Amino acid sequence: MADNISELLRTTRWGEQFAPSDLDVIAKFMSVRTFDDGQSIFEQGDKEAFLAFIVEGSVDIAKEVTESLEKIVVTLRAKTHFGELSFVDAQPRSASAIARGDVTILVFSRAGFDSLVKEDPDLGIKIQQTLLLSISRRLRMTTRELIYRD
Repeated sequence: MADNISELLRTTRWGEQFAPSDLDVIAKFMSVRTFDDGQSIFEQGDKEAFLAFIVEGSVDIAKEVTESLEKIVVTLRAKTHFGELSFVDAQPRSASAIARGDVTILVFSRAGFDSLVKEDPDLGIKIQQTLLLSISRRLRMTTRELIYRD
């Protein structure tokens, strides 16, 4: 199964940043999950920390505006990832993730990452650097959007 996960991870933009041998190691600490249209992947406030890579389908990221209203912040498509904030800071989820259509994701849990770091600390550092760059890009994009809204 890890071989299959490694191949699926190679198809993501995040996976393109790693050598095939690195992806083989990372894949050992990941799992595959599938979701039906409209199914919750996680809810705002959940505490389970994992990073998710979309292999197939799309995922709506939604923020609770009021008790009875959620607003879709962004729809993410295949080859992208989400969930990095809770993965990094172990805080509750700041938004919900909902499957749009049938969705297949690769799941990299924080516990899996911690185990990987024990096995290969250098790869752990590379993963952290890649996540920091990704978070930085998204923050810059968000900042740019806020500026142009006025």
